Amino acid sequence: PITPASLRRKIWRDLSGQTGAKFAVAAFKRTFGRWNQDSGARRAAIGFATTNAVLLGVLTLAGHPALYLLWAGAWLTSNTLVTRIRSIAEHALTPSAAEPRGLTRTTIATWWERLLIAPNCVNYHMEHHLLITVPHYNLRAMHERLVELGVIDPGCIDRGYAAILRRAAGKREGAATEPTHLFEDRGAHTPPTPRVPPF
Repeated sequence: PITPASLRRKIWRDLSGQTGAKFAVAAFKRTFGRWNQDSGARRAAIGFATTNAVLLGVLTLAGHPALYLLWAGAWLTSNTLVTRIRSIAEHALTPSAAEPRGLTRTTIATWWERLLIAPNCVNYHMEHHLLITVPHYNLRAMHERLVELGVIDPGCIDRGYAAILRRAAGKREGAATEPTHLFEDRGAHTPPTPRVPPF
């Protein structure tokens, strides 16, 4: 839990590029620090550099090299903010670390949140954790089926990212994050895993 002022500072650092620059420097140091020992790191770095060089080259040939800054700028700013928002929604304020379903949650996103924050059904994060082989386009159907079977408690579902951020910034140290009954043994009410159909 954080204070509203702390959340505002974090959002400002994200949108001003401070967080992105910090991540970029750390990634650069990590990659080149392992350059001689890790062929995977070398391949990733070469792929990253090649892709960006091609993108910049194509834009330069088209007479618009400045458009490259849209990609770089978004990666350094809005990307870090969206990553933070999704991390809070997916893994903060979770009810129980002792139960697999208590380590993450699902967010029912609005159309504009799906467009800007949660494309490809990534808002169905608990479903993804429960069965990572389910393709993204089937996660909503899986969610609906699990709710129908009573596998997912409504307390593990949030409606909208704004509500989650308000809750994350409104809690105080020591406050309960969820009702304590969420992951008690519900006996026969919770169906066994094999009852969940493949998706």
